[in-house]
Parts: sequence; C-alpha cells; structure tokens
Amino acid sequence: MDDYVIFLLEKLREFVERIVVVSNGDLTKHSEVAVEKVCDQLLIRENEGFDVGGYKAGMEAIGFDALSEYDELILLNDTCYGPIFPFSEMFSEMEGRNSDFWGASAHREMTPNPFTGTGYLPWH
Repeated sequence: MDDYVIFLLEKLREFVERIVVVSNGDLTKHSEVAVEKVCDQLLIRENEGFDVGGYKAGMEAIGFDALSEYDELILLNDTCYGPIFPFSEMFSEMEGRNSDFWGASAHREMTPNPFTGTGYLPWH
C-alpha cells in the first residue's frame, strides 16, 4: 500500500463515518499495519471482478441493511491521488447540488474503445 493511499484515507476520515478497505491481493505486513490504522475494516481478497468486484465485497461486508442507514456511499480505488485541494471544498460544493450520483474524476476519450476494440470510449 503506497503512502499516497494512506494519506488519502487519512484526509477522507474527516468526512466519513466508516472506511472499509478492500485489497484485491496480498499486502506486505508493513502495508497491512499502515492501512489498519486508517480504516475500520480491511478485507483481503483475490483480484476477481475488477474494481466493481472489490466494491461489491466491501458492500457485502458492511451488509445491505446497514448500508441503507447511510446517506452517502463513496466508492474509490487507488487510482485516486490527493487530495490536492481540501475535501471540504468538494463535499461543500456537491452538498448544494441536487444529485443522486456524482463522480470526482474524468477519463479521456479513447479510440479504439479498449473494451470492444472498435469505435471509441466516450469522455466520462
């Protein structure tokens, strides 16, 4: 677990009630100790199902009944780097918007679509 992930989780902690970390593979003992200091639950699993498989495992660990008691759910992976600006700016901005689903990243358009090999993957 790289230091930037620990930093991200430390900064996120100020805004969330619970952090579940899902590792899609083994961690060194050093990494396991470091991440356990900044999360409430650590799951180590096989790398199956891409990011979505990890998200599903985390939600199942919390339990769908318990999830229904939360107002918001943040799903992120270790490709997130930062925060560069305080999370308070992002959360304050989004709190004022009427939105059920939003993202904090962007992916450039790709030709050809890496999933189909044809056409293009739109900017999202």
